Amino acid sequence: MTGKIFIAVFLSAFLFVHSPAHGAGDASQLEIEELRREIREIREMAARYEAKIAELEARVVQQERKSTESEIHAEHGHSDHVPGLHHNHGMLGDKVKPIGAIDARYVRVDGEKNTLFLHEANVGVQADITDWLFGFITLTKHHGHEAEIEEAYARLHFEEWGLSAKPGKFFVNFGPENIAHFSERRTITLSAMHEGMFGSEPWADTGAQFDWRIPFDHYSNVSFSVLNGDNPVSFGDGTSTFSNNNMPVAVSWTNAFETENGLLRFGPELAYGQWDRDDKYNVYIAGGEVYYKWGNFDAQAELMYRSKEEMPGVKENNAYGYYAWGAYNFSFEYKYLRGIELLAGFGQFLPDTGDRETRITPQVAFIINDYAKVRAAYEIRDQYPKDSKDNRFITQCVLSF
Repeated sequence: MTGKIFIAVFLSAFLFVHSPAHGAGDASQLEIEELRREIREIREMAARYEAKIAELEARVVQQERKSTESEIHAEHGHSDHVPGLHHNHGMLGDKVKPIGAIDARYVRVDGEKNTLFLHEANVGVQADITDWLFGFITLTKHHGHEAEIEEAYARLHFEEWGLSAKPGKFFVNFGPENIAHFSERRTITLSAMHEGMFGSEPWADTGAQFDWRIPFDHYSNVSFSVLNGDNPVSFGDGTSTFSNNNMPVAVSWTNAFETENGLLRFGPELAYGQWDRDDKYNVYIAGGEVYYKWGNFDAQAELMYRSKEEMPGVKENNAYGYYAWGAYNFSFEYKYLRGIELLAGFGQFLPDTGDRETRITPQVAFIINDYAKVRAAYEIRDQYPKDSKDNRFITQCVLSF
């Protein structure tokens, strides 16, 4: 009996001593399970947040891409939003914007009289009629010429397919020099290459332009234009004796990459047409451009080659030209002055006739704001074999709205 009592007391004591520890073990196990459950919930929450962050980052990248494309070109309704080309957006209204600009110049040609004159003025309106329809028209007056409609077109944009169509009269998308209005052009004058190919003004033509934004990860746009041929230098003019009514075509393909090392833009361009002169003669123009921007420095180079089949009485058959410039911006704010830009350009136009025109152009620009700037340039113009030098100092004041 005593033995049984001893065993009972021993077991009771054992249970008494160990039962709290066992309870603590159960509590610890429950706590571990609870922590594991919380960890699973945290991981699931982190996965949801990571997915949300990835979605937002994709939206930001897409928005930045759209912002870059729209910011860096074409205001004035151009459908070819080319990265690296900045245009003024006008200061009045959101949907309908009156636009205009004046270009006043002081020109001093070596050995000739100095002149101060209004070189060009334009006024017009642009309108975002709907999300997919845009309208644009400008009336321009050049010094010594009658006022004329410089551009007048509609643009239909189908964002879902990356397509747009632009019927009317417009600056042909053929090189960066040709699609910028004088108020947005980086240089005061057009290059010798451009003047040799198309004349002293941008190549504006009547027709239709079609653009396709290729769905690549980078900016890529193909532009195709069917035109009337209203350019007397390369394709004839409907008002001249030797006219072209054979609807020349122009194609350009622009690509741009925005990277940590800057913006790189490049692309080829082709144009084909026929010039009527007793018979039809084919005219081909091929070219390409490269643009690079890094910080406050940017540079551009462009090359064009033109081939004409033999034309009776016409000396020049083939010709080529090239143009390159580099610019550096000193960005700062001092009262109403936003910054200073230094630019230096070099270009040549060389036709088969043996003539040659070379231009070297250092330039300084004072950027007051988005609507006003003053620029000064000294152009060294060398014409060979005429050995004619008409170097000139040009000061330009541009006001736009």
